[in-house]
Amino acid sequence: MLEELGDTLRLVLSEQAGVGDADKRRLDLVELYYAASGDESTSTRRRLKDRFFAHHDDQPTSAKQLVESLQEILPELEGVHLARIGGDDDGPLVLRSGELFAAVADETDDEEADEESGQITVRGLVHAMNVLLDRAGVRERLVALPGDGRREIYMGLPLASAMVLCREGLLDAEDPEELMDAAAW
Repeated sequence: MLEELGDTLRLVLSEQAGVGDADKRRLDLVELYYAASGDESTSTRRRLKDRFFAHHDDQPTSAKQLVESLQEILPELEGVHLARIGGDDDGPLVLRSGELFAAVADETDDEEADEESGQITVRGLVHAMNVLLDRAGVRERLVALPGDGRREIYMGLPLASAMVLCREGLLDAEDPEELMDAAAW
């Protein structure tokens, strides 16, 4: 992203994002950059290159749709789909990619987003995708930018870049250990 973000583009994006909370403004700027002023070709190229993924809480999305969107930016993982181990409706939920699989486990206290309710979180799906990336030998992982309560934004980064951003406080993970765990490194 930084390669394309010259002074002029930075200025235009800043003017469009306006003022406000720093995390909200940062997310606004990132989303404006990837929207590419409506140029679908540029937007797609940027999203795929940087493995950019955004989810808005106010946009109803099924788990299957989320997996498809994540699959689009992670071409190394083929045929990713949700499945239950054991074949019955009570088995643990996993993401499968060929012979690889990863549990979809949510670390949340939100009773509405637990396994019993049949709901899963975006964070849980992203973590499972990161586990699949690890098992497939892919070095980049999806890491979360600080959210604003309405949006979750992830970008694909190698470990060294993620650590630098983590130390600068520019990622959702508050320390390197949390980053390593969330990204399955």
